Amino acid sequence: MKIIINDSDKEIKIKLPYHLVFNSLSATVLPKVINKNAESEGVITSKQLRQLMRELSRFRKKHRKWVLVDIENGETGEKVVITL
Repeated sequence: MKIIINDSDKEIKIKLPYHLVFNSLSATVLPKVINKNAESEGVITSKQLRQLMRELSRFRKKHRKWVLVDIENGETGEKVVITL
C-alpha cells in the first residue's frame, strides 16, 4: 500500500507493507476501534473484517496499482493518493 501526499512545497511518500496493515492482529483490534469511534449505528465484527481483508488481498493480486483514494484541492494544489 502506498500513500502519496503532495503539498505546494513538499511531497511525502509512505510505503506500507501490505501484510503489516492487513493481518489477523489488525482484524482483531480494528473492529473495536472502529465501533468505538463510529458515529453510525452499524457495527463490524472481526470475522467481517477478515473477510474484507481476504477479498482486498485477492483483488490486489489482479490489480496491482489500483487507486483507492485520489483527492485533489483545486485552489492550493494539494493532493492525496492511496494505492494498493
